[in-house]
Amino acid sequence: MRDVERIKEDVGTFPDRRILVVGDVMLDKNIYGDNIRTNPEAPVPLLEEGEIKNIPGGAANTANNIAHYGANVFLYGIIGGDHTGQEISNLVSDIRGIEPRLTVIEGRKSTRKMRIMGRVATKVAQTVRIDRETREELTYQQAKYMIQSFRNSDLDQAEVYLISDYAKGFINPQISEFLAEQAAKREKLLMVQPKSRNSYLCHKAGLVMLNRKEAKEISGEKDDFAAGRHLADGYNCDVIVTCGKDGMIFFGKDGYSMDVSTKPEEVDDETGAGDTAFATVSLGLASGLDYEESMHVANCASGIVIHKIGTATLTLDELLASLDEK
Repeated sequence: MRDVERIKEDVGTFPDRRILVVGDVMLDKNIYGDNIRTNPEAPVPLLEEGEIKNIPGGAANTANNIAHYGANVFLYGIIGGDHTGQEISNLVSDIRGIEPRLTVIEGRKSTRKMRIMGRVATKVAQTVRIDRETREELTYQQAKYMIQSFRNSDLDQAEVYLISDYAKGFINPQISEFLAEQAAKREKLLMVQPKSRNSYLCHKAGLVMLNRKEAKEISGEKDDFAAGRHLADGYNCDVIVTCGKDGMIFFGKDGYSMDVSTKPEEVDDETGAGDTAFATVSLGLASGLDYEESMHVANCASGIVIHKIGTATLTLDELLASLDEK
């Protein structure tokens, strides 16, 4: 039986936390339109353009989720010297709680995901997504320069280090090794959210958190439990596999495992829900919650954002209210 009041008390300390987020920052540009008829030129919807929203995406969305709980975030990433990069910089600079440490690399495309969102009556659905990005890995000198940009004060103050990897070329062995060394030196938890092509990130992590698709791709297993156990044993780290409406499964490097289920709900939009869960688990652990409690709180958080359209966040009050209900 969970002690809901004690959990809420610890969650209430989220604004006191400081988290380091390192990863692929991007711009999520959502263009909303009303579906007025079928396009006479082709059998596709014809939308009348409406509101346009720019939202921090990728690692910036993880940072945004943390900041919306009232916590402080040191956000490290790279952008290009282009208009999209400036938009990303402006967005994160305007969010209270985020302290951006973005490095501009001239000639590199900043990552942008443009989503066309069609509205029919009261329902909004994604019609198409258009990506603009560079996936080239940083050169040795660029990575060295990036490592030199890390501030000792940020590394000292942050209670948990997060690597939010989207395989866009920023996170590489040099940077991940540096963060692992700093985390070990300062006795900080290093949490990693890897893409399958960068599975090497699991080697030095204290906690790996990934969805069931990535877990199966990295492990080569077809079953959620087999995949999670394979990763925990193979990389000698704790692992959380997120399973959407089925909740999360924890696999300890000591052989222990547990299933933290959630109430199945209708999903309006899963965009960014993984970032919300990643951010919430990090804050839970930094605030004194154990793995089971942190996963439960993250399930509650994800259950809120899946009912919001587009890359979304939630407030501390919304989260606390949700804990009363579950």
